Amino acid sequence: MPNKSLADLEAEIDQLRTLVRGNQFTGPPVFNGGLPRVPSREALPTASADYRYALVVIAGTPDVLYVCLRNALAAWEWVQVATGTP
Repeated sequence: MPNKSLADLEAEIDQLRTLVRGNQFTGPPVFNGGLPRVPSREALPTASADYRYALVVIAGTPDVLYVCLRNALAAWEWVQVATGTP
C-alpha cells in the first residue's frame, strides 16, 4: 500500500469528522460532553430487522423506552425497557 500524503490523510480525517458529526449517536451532543438522545415517537413502528436493536421512546405521561429484539420464535418485537414514574 503506498504512503499517503499529509494532505490526503487530513482530507480523510475531515470526511470522518463530517460523518460522525452528522450521526445522532456520535454527533455534537457527544462531542460536547453530552449523551446521545434516543429518538422519540408518538407510536412504535412495526418491529422488523430494519429496527433491530434500536431504542425508541414513546413520549407521554409516563415516557416509555423500548428496544427492538428477536423473540424465541425469531420474530422481531418491541420490548419495554423502562418507564417513567406515573
